Amino acid sequence: MLTGIDHLPDHVSVQHFTVNGIDGFQAGDGARVVCCARLPLHWTPGLTVKVTWNVTNWRDCIGENREAVVPVAQYDYPAHVYVHFMRDGTVRVVSTDKGYWPPGYPDPDNDIPQK
Repeated sequence: MLTGIDHLPDHVSVQHFTVNGIDGFQAGDGARVVCCARLPLHWTPGLTVKVTWNVTNWRDCIGENREAVVPVAQYDYPAHVYVHFMRDGTVRVVSTDKGYWPPGYPDPDNDIPQK
């Protein structure tokens, strides 16, 4: 499964994203899930995915398409894929069966704004 987590400020949001061409649709607070992301059975150092996304600034009425090759955090086996769109413009990709909320989730240290 694939979920986008939007850590961006209140007036900015990720309207659409893909991971290796698989649509994730709109990123949010972790409640939206689509099927299905693909990762190798075994994680290897240097594993990356291509993420594309659209960032919309509702206050200033502008949007921008972005693209990055992003490392995938180490995992024991492929599970739910979470794509974190961070406030500083970076993207973090995590695969885990822990669910998005702790305990056990390898969460980036960044709050999710209520939008």
